[in-house]
Amino acid sequence: MPPTLNSIRIMTMHLAKGLKFPVVIAPWLELEGNAGDIPIFVKEMKLLARPCPEMGDLYYERLAAGVREALHLLYVTWTRPKDELYAFITSTKRKFKSAEALDSMLKDIPLVSGEPVPCRLDEPSEPESSFPGARSEKAEPSECSERPLGWLPDLKIFRAPKDVMRQTASQRGILAHRCLECLLLSGEPCTDKDILSAVSQGMTSVPFPVHDPSAAKDELLDIVKWVCSLPETSRWLKWGIPEQEIMDASGNVFRADLIVDDGRRVTVVDYKTGEIKDDHRKQITHYRQMLAEAQPLPVEAVLVYLDRRVVEYVDA
Repeated sequence: MPPTLNSIRIMTMHLAKGLKFPVVIAPWLELEGNAGDIPIFVKEMKLLARPCPEMGDLYYERLAAGVREALHLLYVTWTRPKDELYAFITSTKRKFKSAEALDSMLKDIPLVSGEPVPCRLDEPSEPESSFPGARSEKAEPSECSERPLGWLPDLKIFRAPKDVMRQTASQRGILAHRCLECLLLSGEPCTDKDILSAVSQGMTSVPFPVHDPSAAKDELLDIVKWVCSLPETSRWLKWGIPEQEIMDASGNVFRADLIVDDGRRVTVVDYKTGEIKDDHRKQITHYRQMLAEAQPLPVEAVLVYLDRRVVEYVDA
């Protein structure tokens, strides 16, 4: 979207960092600080476990970090507008009450707050005479559209021209990975039905629109057919688990595209689109080292470059 376009922009709090706008509307500010799901290492028990209150200080330190991050996001959001901020806190019933936690930010700001003014479609409603905690000035009358979505003609919508609506390299990689994740064998070797089912399911399960679906489908079919033609694919799919998580000794979690354990050896497979890079070898070597430390079977690492039609076995 061109930065000079006069329009409404919708973005996450993270994406808004460093930006400024004349007016900001921030709904759903009832953020809940929590300890997260990343495991904590308890030295006394030599145990990795999800955070829980029974861990004592370890848990509450993690919880405090979660609360600080939630407050940081709120601070980022509330400091984006130049002129006007419309912030909505819908509830104060959760464990972490945003309204109370923001007292230090709100105490010096003259705010108008209270119950919303009811609005009818047949006739405008009169504003309440006063609100709890409101300024002494009389609130401006509330305006109500006489028909649903009466504001819609004023909404500016930007549509990118069709020729620039291309799939990004990242989205293309996600598409290929999702199709291979959906690849299941009905027999040996892969059948055309297996390949078509994987591509169809993969294209409909990605969290973004697929531009030029017909061309994308043809390209993905070629990629999956090539993978199915590899001599090891049947073994990989028969004994493998896609998108498998690996945890190192420090509790850091990594995700491999495919981990295969046939009882004789373990194979970790990573699919790559685009160019061949040394970083890919370093990444999968790290996966292999973690798997070798976690179990007694020999481990091999394989990089499958989908665009270049190259299979690389990475040596120790």
